[in-house]
Amino acid sequence: MPTLMSQGHFEVGFGGVAAVAFFTDKGSPMKIIAPLHTKGDMLVLAPENPAASWQDFVAWVRKTQEPIRIGFKNPVAVAKLIFERALEEEGLTYTSDKSDRTKDILMVHMKGEENLIPGLQNKIIEGYVSNNPWCAIAETKGVGKCVADLNELPPGIWKDHPCCCIAATDSAMSQKKDVIKEFLKLIILATQYANEDPEMHVRDAAEWIGTTTEVEAISLPTSGFTTNPDEEWKKAMQVWIDEMNRLGQLEGKLKGKTGIEIEGILYDFSALNQAAKELKLETWY
Repeated sequence: MPTLMSQGHFEVGFGGVAAVAFFTDKGSPMKIIAPLHTKGDMLVLAPENPAASWQDFVAWVRKTQEPIRIGFKNPVAVAKLIFERALEEEGLTYTSDKSDRTKDILMVHMKGEENLIPGLQNKIIEGYVSNNPWCAIAETKGVGKCVADLNELPPGIWKDHPCCCIAATDSAMSQKKDVIKEFLKLIILATQYANEDPEMHVRDAAEWIGTTTEVEAISLPTSGFTTNPDEEWKKAMQVWIDEMNRLGQLEGKLKGKTGIEIEGILYDFSALNQAAKELKLETWY
């Protein structure tokens, strides 16, 4: 999404917070204009794998002689970054270099989440890290099992981590803020509606995405849905910025930034706050 938006293909998009931060840091004129989704990332292994938990997985990796092949959908995917940090905390090593046989984990770029399940079925990879519903789909098809919720992985900083957001180009926010404000009203109300009626959420998500109610009944409870950029959300976003800085992925506008410095670079909640005000959400702004 950020790639296409930076190329001018559209002005507002849904995508991952880490990816938007990465592009904003590099100078792409875009900002996060609303939170949308938290957590929902899983580690999936083949059904016959002996591991049934994160601790089991770590033990299995340690006793396996060859690198374990774990797939991911794109280089700045939230799930990949969380998983790799957890490996470091466990003292496990990883690489994306296929020729390096000295590491514990070989991270395999599957170039899209739609390739994760076929990769697991065809034994190209032995597991993958991704957001739902791609984990729930594997479970309901009997081709994979979720052994860990990445929300709970070490070092314990990922609780309710921001995952997806709505972003917009700076020009759209400048020239079309009134339209974007009305759009955000719809998103706010839809999010509230979904949270208040989980059964409806399951039915509508299955129909919209093209999955099944069985899949969505497993998938949706692993996620949180919010459009409110409160202090807890901002603190969780700071964890992301700190982590990306630690990895050397931020070398421009966001390098070394904290607190209020980040807000003017990465966020523009002006349309969102106005939408909340007009909807009379008094605890918001």
